[in-house]
Amino acid sequence: MRKLDVLNRGFSGYNTDNCKIILPKILEVENQGPSKVKLMTLFLGTNDALSTVQHVPLSRYKANLSSMIQEVLKYDIKLILIGPGLHDPKLLPQGYADNGIIGDISSSLNNKTYSEAAKSVAEQHKVPFLDLWAAFQKKGGWSDEQLTQQSVLIDMLLSDGIHFTSEAYQLLYKELISAIEKEYPELAPSNLKMKLALWDTIDPANMEKTIFN
Repeated sequence: MRKLDVLNRGFSGYNTDNCKIILPKILEVENQGPSKVKLMTLFLGTNDALSTVQHVPLSRYKANLSSMIQEVLKYDIKLILIGPGLHDPKLLPQGYADNGIIGDISSSLNNKTYSEAAKSVAEQHKVPFLDLWAAFQKKGGWSDEQLTQQSVLIDMLLSDGIHFTSEAYQLLYKELISAIEKEYPELAPSNLKMKLALWDTIDPANMEKTIFN
């Protein structure tokens, strides 16, 4: 009965250097059959902004995003670019220190810089941009100063300073649906047709016809 399949292609710890290499293979595989990718999000930047080995300089981050956007658009896929959210070093668990990661590996200010860079790339390619940094800020009611000076605890949205809580994921979902409805209304859930009939509309005397009608 579903309208579209949702495919999650998330790669733990990957940055744009990594994803730029694997994206062409992913797109090739997902578009081989009769079903084609209709809508896609690119959500990268948090790992690029870290000061660890995952770090990608801002200029290369922008170039990587630009390259990936062009790759996606080759397939005539509707695209939404999502920028990184907030960061709270006060929430980083002991496990990070145990693995040799000590000190502030990023900040909300740093993530904002990468978010603004992502927005500029989206504008360059005329694709929609979801400003998750601003959405998180609005949800928490925090000022720029509070976030850049790291004077507030962001545990409502971040479980360990980096990864999202369930509330943050709910907010991301809400913002994404809103962006789809605004930018690609033909792909909004309410405007997509069911592939199969609802169970209570099936005629027992003529099941095949009513299921596929």
